[in-house]
Amino acid sequence: MLRSLFTALLIAPMLCLKGQSSAAPICFAIGSSTACVYSSTNNDGRLRVRMEFPDELGWVAFGIGSGMSNADVMLAYPTANGTSANVQQRTASGYRLPALNPTQDVEIVASETGRFNFQGKPGLAVTFLRPVASSTAGVPTIEATGQRVMYAGLVGAAPTSPTNIRKHTSFGVTTANLVDGSMRFAPSDGTPPPVLGGSGGDTEALTKVHGIVMFIAWVIIAPLAIMVARFMKATLGVWWFRVHLGLFLFGTTILTYVGLGLIYHVVNVNGKKHYNYEANGIHAILGLIVIILTFPQVVLGFVIDKLWKPTREAIPWWDKVHWWLGRLVFLIALINLPFGIALFYKYRGSQQSWPYIVYGILLGAAIAGFAFLQLKNGRTPKEKLKGTAATHASSVEMQGTA
Repeated sequence: MLRSLFTALLIAPMLCLKGQSSAAPICFAIGSSTACVYSSTNNDGRLRVRMEFPDELGWVAFGIGSGMSNADVMLAYPTANGTSANVQQRTASGYRLPALNPTQDVEIVASETGRFNFQGKPGLAVTFLRPVASSTAGVPTIEATGQRVMYAGLVGAAPTSPTNIRKHTSFGVTTANLVDGSMRFAPSDGTPPPVLGGSGGDTEALTKVHGIVMFIAWVIIAPLAIMVARFMKATLGVWWFRVHLGLFLFGTTILTYVGLGLIYHVVNVNGKKHYNYEANGIHAILGLIVIILTFPQVVLGFVIDKLWKPTREAIPWWDKVHWWLGRLVFLIALINLPFGIALFYKYRGSQQSWPYIVYGILLGAAIAGFAFLQLKNGRTPKEKLKGTAATHASSVEMQGTA
């Protein structure tokens, strides 16, 4: 019995040491890289956090909260010379760049911050202290029980300023206890910690393509289709309808739904809600209206062509619906494009003026072209009342049998 007691007394300290060294950080995948976060309570009651990440990551962050609204976020990124790290305390207000807190309740522990060999790769480690409860009103307090923890990071260059934070490459959500010691930092015993997966990807390129195809569809092709229908019936004869249809159907309409598919995929990859006003503002709502109205506008064009009669004495109501629906969807699309540009750069954490300049120049050119043709030619004669077989492509003519 004495031997058993003596053995137990010898083993007990070993078990305690083993428990301390096996504390598990939150490690999460960012692209093909990994970042880790350790956390425990400091002896003065504040939270002691250590973040480790390799050089290929421009920034890493974690936050607490039930969602992106009012989440308490800690973001770390390398200093300009790459030998240390900056830490920012931010508050999220939706699916956009979290705002810098007016008061930065962060104290970096210089003796535990600097260059670090992270899982065989050159990288950085930063240790900092922060209060358990943020001084910013409305954000959640770090609890003594497990709570929702969000994490994210960027593969790429580090921010050049505190306001130039590019959108994350990957993000994810888990549950963890930041204060009970289960995430306390301890020297690694060589066993790789488990790595949490991350949603998302480098979707910035797809978002750019979405914007480009929508721009081409509504600022370039749509005005050309309208000009053909309004001013070129007499010049083009039966071909006006074919050209108008080709431009709007195979240009504007197809590109619109290609743009929808691209951004729908981006939203799926990033794990967000579709047509979320909180995340995307008025751009998502106006875009949905354009998507809904574009299809019936195309259908109306086909119906009007089938119902057209060269002997008609007045313009039927369905023609007028087509005109005004076209004007409405065209106007909404033009209004929505600048909102899309602003949203893209808001997520990117920077602003550029050249897209607005290009948009303004091309829109101005389209308006000038409309004004010139209206003053020079007016609207195609006789179309206001009855039209002629020479200026309308009937269904038979479209089939090439006339």
